[in-house]
Amino acid sequence: MIKEYNGEVIDDGFILLFFYASYSSNCNTSLANLDYLAHSFTDMDIIKINITKYINLKTKYKIKVIPTYLLLNKNNIISKCEGAQNRIALTGWVNQYYFLLKK
Repeated sequence: MIKEYNGEVIDDGFILLFFYASYSSNCNTSLANLDYLAHSFTDMDIIKINITKYINLKTKYKIKVIPTYLLLNKNNIISKCEGAQNRIALTGWVNQYYFLLKK
């Protein structure tokens, strides 16, 4: 499921955080990849975070490039992926951690 971050506490499950800015064409193109991931990994929450609204999270997670993807498991960062990614690369990146943690 894809949710827009609105200040709520981030759950402690397996989560993909997507840091974006609405003015970025790379970020807007990447939204289609999020839909694909949501359908492929149905038990993973995806949270979109607009860095122009939540500067504190941009600082906390040291976001320097948009888009940036962070995988969290139990509120621990397990991997970071920066820049626009195609669907195959992004799915492969999530897969390597998803199946490792689901064992």
